[in-house]
Amino acid sequence: MLHRKSVDLYEGTKVARKVSSWLVVFMMPTLLGGIYSANFYQPETALVWAWPAFLALVAGSGIAMFVHLRRRGCI
Repeated sequence: MLHRKSVDLYEGTKVARKVSSWLVVFMMPTLLGGIYSANFYQPETALVWAWPAFLALVAGSGIAMFVHLRRRGCI
């Protein structure tokens, strides 16, 4: 009985760890998207290369978090 409870707790911890890891992967792109979609003037958006650089930053941050968490065994 006690062993089964330990196994169930361990399985629940693994699931929570996976869900939390995926939330972290999408956290940074969501944060950056929220800042840049705010309705105020941002001088850097007038530059031609600003939006492609921003999109690269968003994609790069998500990919970097995914790779980091994959190496740690969270995903």
